[in-house]
Amino acid sequence: MEYFIRHTGVLEISNDDITSMFKQGLVGIHYGSDYKVDPSELLKPDAYKESSAVRSMNYLLNLAKSGGYIWSDYSSISRTLIGKVYPNSKVFLKEFTPTKNLEYFTKNEKNKLFMKCIQLDETQEIKIDQQLPLRARRPRQGTFVKWHKSYGKISKIFGGNEAINCWNDLTPDQQEILVYEYLRETENDEYHIKYLLMPIGRTMKDIDIYGINSSGNKIFIQVTNLKEDHEKIEALRQYPSLLVYAGDVKNRIENNIKFINVYDIFDYFKSDSMLIRMMNV
Repeated sequence: MEYFIRHTGVLEISNDDITSMFKQGLVGIHYGSDYKVDPSELLKPDAYKESSAVRSMNYLLNLAKSGGYIWSDYSSISRTLIGKVYPNSKVFLKEFTPTKNLEYFTKNEKNKLFMKCIQLDETQEIKIDQQLPLRARRPRQGTFVKWHKSYGKISKIFGGNEAINCWNDLTPDQQEILVYEYLRETENDEYHIKYLLMPIGRTMKDIDIYGINSSGNKIFIQVTNLKEDHEKIEALRQYPSLLVYAGDVKNRIENNIKFINVYDIFDYFKSDSMLIRMMNV
């Protein structure tokens, strides 16, 4: 399992403390809660009232128990780590002095902030110009979340298996880019894309790429790993223009749809691998 965590100014600890966490390879969460006797009560999910806090604590405990991988943003200092956590790790409390008084602590413990932390067993810093496709897919909300759209990329980095050797090694957004570049670069007929009319991908169900050719005719493209999926083809067919279905199909034009084999597209670019190589940086 892969996770994403962000450390921001909301933590109410100093940038020096966040820098120290970064250098030590620590990740942690903090939610307001009180305790009756022992601060270790804060390691239990039921110590919190907010559903987001309970969920984050459960994720943290599951990560420690089962192991996994994590992308950790230290936003306040503009640094990023990816890390591997070994199974049967420990979640522990680390005490900080907050940058302001915390009303939710008892009088005796005022000005004590307890982060719930995990020590990363292996780390790698991600520079600002590295792994941009992965960086662009970071979750927009949540302090600590499961990161499904990392597509296993972090584990591949630590496993030394991040090379892109075939079509299925590409993430969905990279597959869409490759199809677009193929239509822009190789097609010399009416299916040649002259200009894009919207960003590639987005969240439209029926189409992934929308552009025009040199005659100003619209081109709608669906990209998939599937063979000839009847539902997808019929959804694409409703657009009254030039249509492309890129998938595990035989190359042909049939019933106003151009079918393009995605494995042929990959082989085309692999022969001059600069594009594929740079997708992996």
